[in-house]
Amino acid sequence: MLACCPGSRLEAGQQAGDAKSDTFRSEELTVPAGDLRLAGTLYLPLSGPPAPAVVFVHGAGPAVRGDGYHELARHFARKGVAALIYDKRGCGASTGDWMRASLHDLAEDAVACVQLLRGRPDINPDQVGLWGLSQGASVIPVAASRSREVAFIIAVGGCLDFEKQMRHFRANLFRKHGLSPNVLDIANKAFLIQVDLSNRIRSGRLPAPVAWQDSNRFEFDLDHAAVWRQVRQPVLAIYGERDRQVPVAESSAALAAALAHSGNGDFTLIIYPSASHAIGETRTGELGEEWTGYVREYLEDMTDWVLQKASAVRRPQGWPQRGQVPESDQPFSAEQYDRLRFYGNAPVQAIQFIVFAAVFLAGALAGTIRLIRGRRLERGPTDTRVKEWLALVTTTVSVLDLSLLIGLVVLTLGLANQREPRYPAELDWLPLLGSLSVCLTVTLLALLIARWRRLADSRRKKIGWVLFAACAIAFVPFLYYWNLLGFDLR
Repeated sequence: MLACCPGSRLEAGQQAGDAKSDTFRSEELTVPAGDLRLAGTLYLPLSGPPAPAVVFVHGAGPAVRGDGYHELARHFARKGVAALIYDKRGCGASTGDWMRASLHDLAEDAVACVQLLRGRPDINPDQVGLWGLSQGASVIPVAASRSREVAFIIAVGGCLDFEKQMRHFRANLFRKHGLSPNVLDIANKAFLIQVDLSNRIRSGRLPAPVAWQDSNRFEFDLDHAAVWRQVRQPVLAIYGERDRQVPVAESSAALAAALAHSGNGDFTLIIYPSASHAIGETRTGELGEEWTGYVREYLEDMTDWVLQKASAVRRPQGWPQRGQVPESDQPFSAEQYDRLRFYGNAPVQAIQFIVFAAVFLAGALAGTIRLIRGRRLERGPTDTRVKEWLALVTTTVSVLDLSLLIGLVVLTLGLANQREPRYPAELDWLPLLGSLSVCLTVTLLALLIARWRRLADSRRKKIGWVLFAACAIAFVPFLYYWNLLGFDLR
């Protein structure tokens, strides 16, 4: 599951300049989190009363303190807000394994950081909050709903539905790489299977080895709206108008509705124009586009908001919405995939794939053996010639359909890369093979129906013909579902 946005990496010159600052100090520490130890760096203002504090929570994937978090933490410390950044579990100097962590596990890590800060004399225990980017913005409401020790949360680029978010991200990624909507649809359907399989293993509905259970702890099916409805702390939600990773319109509206439903009126929404997913200045917002720094108001807005919550002194100019909510531009609606779940779920697709592979492999092997033995179409009685033609068509259909299954596997594995999806041009002919397979399947049915009564085969062989024909027919909607009918995938 990739719902990440790596933070900007600081240039060496910037870091050297920050080291000369005398407005804050840094301290290396270790955070006990259950059986784990999280290595972190705490930035503290040098003077003043016990300071409010923010714990920075990572996005998806591996993450360490050096992934852009130092710049953010130093800014907060300069403004009088302590900031704790830490290596994600299993990354850098922290113990554990992030690949086997659920959102609730990551939330427990964040709560452990809050508890450590609350026990320090230089931190105001009533003003320790959480900041989260991307997937981190889904971790922090879980933490806040489970612990009232969290004073506030700042959610940057968050979503309320992982499946919709990934479809939004993938649509922009594939558009960037010039891949067609048909190819995008195949990738989306493959992701449906992955999510459904993971949910079944995690919930115990599908028995699996312990190692599989541990690697499928991530809650793809978490009801994010229900979690947000349990959040009573002040919330600052921040989005970039040119975000290509998260559907801003749907996410911000769903978040506002969830908080309104629970009666939490302390909600501030800011959308920055010309801002990317991580609120960096961008020309187009294209995925992977370089940006030189954060939006100018972004850092000031966050620290002002935290200080306002800590001191109850309102900002004179308020919190104007600087950008507009962009309209969603997706080639396929979420409703379309919701309607396909009865067919596109993991058990149905897995059973079909196994049956198709077994039947077509058997047909291809039997036909190949027949050809090796030298049995050819010979002149003879009509019934004999019909049986020979049936055998030839059956073998051809088997080889074609087996090739289509192999091609589909290769295609979906290549498209699963969430940074650089691979689409071998040689696979563009798969729909043409699928169309040829359908034509041959129709021919096979016509031969069987026309000469069924005159075939002198045993009942066992006739049952075999029927089962193969049924499998070939069932393969047609399978091809249609996976966009493998037509002339190409463009």
